[in-house]
Amino acid sequence: MIRGTLYSQAPEEVIIKVVEPTEQWNVFQGQDLLIYYPSERKAFCFISHNRLMVPFAQSFIGLVREDFGLSDAGFLLTENRKRANVLITVWSPPRSLRSYVSEAWVGIQDVHSLFLDFYDPQGNLLTRVAYLEYREDLELSFPGRALIFQKSPDMEIRDDIRYINHRINEILPTEVTDFTLPEDVAVEELKW
Repeated sequence: MIRGTLYSQAPEEVIIKVVEPTEQWNVFQGQDLLIYYPSERKAFCFISHNRLMVPFAQSFIGLVREDFGLSDAGFLLTENRKRANVLITVWSPPRSLRSYVSEAWVGIQDVHSLFLDFYDPQGNLLTRVAYLEYREDLELSFPGRALIFQKSPDMEIRDDIRYINHRINEILPTEVTDFTLPEDVAVEELKW
């Protein structure tokens, strides 16, 4: 169980401050993810080819974008499908991801994103993020829950993310807006 606060300034800036089980900062910078542990004075920067491929990022990045941020990530819309009252858009990945991803699907019902799926070149599901429990009382519709399923040949990972106490258009705290990594903390770079 992890507890914290997600701060977002649309369209791109996202910072997560984890308070339990240990203090941790997660800062999404472009396509990369910086993770900083203040008490251990350690920092890691996960370098990725594509921001949407960073696990957990799919649960919130793009929710404020009509196309889920797929076009900005280099994906091209190739097809629209209708199943009952759900519109499914099918996207082909940029060349840099084609050895790993063959398609991305977005399911939309009314104005709500229902799911974001990524498939491998053999047509197997790699990742599914399902969006549930939308809050209709907010200025911007936002889910109260995201279920993430990730599959690889040797394991499956399932995450259940609950968003509570939504606040929109509030001034962000200075610890977030002024966040900088201390100069004496070395950053270890890792490929994602």
